[in-house]
Amino acid sequence: MALVAQAPAFQRSFLEALPAANWSHQTGTTRTHCWHNCQRQKESGQQLELRLLQSAQRLPAACARFKRRESRKKDVQCSATPRRDSLEPESERRVQEKAVGVAKALGGVNVYLVGMMGSGKSTIGKLLAERLQYRFFDCDEVIEGAVGAPVSQIFKENGEDTFRKLETEVLSQLARETRSVISTGGGAVLRKENWSSMHYGISIFLQVPIQTLAKRVTKNGHASRPLLNGGDATDESAETKAFTRLSTIWKDRKAFYENADVTVSIAGYEEGEEEMSTASLVEKVVHELETLLKERGVKKPQDSTGWVTEL
Repeated sequence: MALVAQAPAFQRSFLEALPAANWSHQTGTTRTHCWHNCQRQKESGQQLELRLLQSAQRLPAACARFKRRESRKKDVQCSATPRRDSLEPESERRVQEKAVGVAKALGGVNVYLVGMMGSGKSTIGKLLAERLQYRFFDCDEVIEGAVGAPVSQIFKENGEDTFRKLETEVLSQLARETRSVISTGGGAVLRKENWSSMHYGISIFLQVPIQTLAKRVTKNGHASRPLLNGGDATDESAETKAFTRLSTIWKDRKAFYENADVTVSIAGYEEGEEEMSTASLVEKVVHELETLLKERGVKKPQDSTGWVTEL
């Protein structure tokens, strides 16, 4: 554990969160699925610490790479349903004019998107960034780029707490950026440290009915959703299982999501109506941002536990 003691504070914090089962104090060895060659092999506890320490050191560089990659993109690719995915020319002009005004009023302040898995944070975030002429960051992708493994694998091998600490460090790094739209992980709202970073900007909660979320994550599969256990896209009960699990997660996180400065509720799903197009959703987000900025006031969030995070 010498490397842990010698590491800088932010690196030490997540190294200390590693489950004790990840190494043997008697043999000094561990068996883990290698993040780089996907083969089972033995590593000493010190080697494991060193590899994760190197991952933490790569987080700032991963943020920089993500920024460069997004800035080179000319077109935004999204996975949204294509129907009604573009606005009429007049509506397009009006929305873009409003977005330009909102961007000026923001003065370079970052925008953070929070919400449940499947709520569309990444898809909407990319288009919102394009509207505002901001950069876009996806916290999960930044972590994956630094560690060299998908989020699901990080969860499996080192536990949720280790991932959450990496996520906190990414948000701390991104808080130093300006003119950025940042898509956070679904559980980012659970840590007060993350709110401290997000309060350098404006947070937007994308609220989507649980039934819609269950349909989305079931359709896309559970492989990339480590908090969803069991079921698959071909199982008739998969959507029901997803709904049950998502309902539990929602109950645990509802109060935290409500800390956000703005809530954008996605209507039109519950009665079997067509989903709103991505363009329409982004228009709604821009409108809510404009309303908030006109009010010139942002509430101090408080959850059911009673803590308040200062802006």
